[in-house]
Amino acid sequence: MAVFNKDKTMSSKGRTTYDLSILSNIVTLSVSEVDGVAPDVVTKDQKSESYLKRIKLDIDGDKVYCDLSLYVKDGTIVPEVAFKVQEAVKTAIETMTKFKISAVDVRILGVVFEKEQEVVLNFAEKIENEEKNA
Repeated sequence: MAVFNKDKTMSSKGRTTYDLSILSNIVTLSVSEVDGVAPDVVTKDQKSESYLKRIKLDIDGDKVYCDLSLYVKDGTIVPEVAFKVQEAVKTAIETMTKFKISAVDVRILGVVFEKEQEVVLNFAEKIENEEKNA
């Protein structure tokens, strides 16, 4: 039979450390939940970029500085999306970790037009229909 002795002189407090990848994942999840943010963008090199490549984190004591670069979807109001991203990142980091946010800088890299191809096809169909009706 095992006997467990509880040493009352030992403290139950331990040390919690966070890896930067954990903080990056928290930021990624919080940004992906914001309406208007484009999730993945295919660059001119035909490479897909994700949030993790555009997140910079600096930790100073218990303060975190976050610098984000992202794309927004067509038809969104850019200042509103940027503000929502800042609030989402701040809330996520402060509720999931012991850190406080000193600043969240959001850099908008561009606008992603999802329906651009669809509009071109619809325009071509309209021209064909008009030619048939004429």
